[in-house]
Amino acid sequence: MLWFFPAIVVIVCVAYLTWTFLKPRRLAASKRSMILSQWQSAQSQTDPHRRLLEADSVIARLLEALGFTGSMADKLRGAGKILPGLDGVWDAHKLRNRIAHEPGLRLTEVQVNRAMDAFDRVIRKFT
Repeated sequence: MLWFFPAIVVIVCVAYLTWTFLKPRRLAASKRSMILSQWQSAQSQTDPHRRLLEADSVIARLLEALGFTGSMADKLRGAGKILPGLDGVWDAHKLRNRIAHEPGLRLTEVQVNRAMDAFDRVIRKFT
């Protein structure tokens, strides 16, 4: 009978931690509207490099609105379990970094579209 109390405590702790870290996160209506507006603006960019840079920025603001802090890498690590297609989002962010740090870099439309699709899945999940 002595094992009963510790077992209950462990079950309650595991349930609480699971609920805390895996609960669905939602945006307030005003933030959702702002993020969607910024996303539409990013998608409308005709220059593919600029489109990707702005899309990455929108994702960073979305993750911040969901409560994740730090650099974009920190936000992605923190949100990893709830992000759809995490590997694709990481690849898209790495592509953004290449644009920002490699002058003269030219991307193919396929690369940009793949990155935008990864970001779009995140936008669709949380807005």
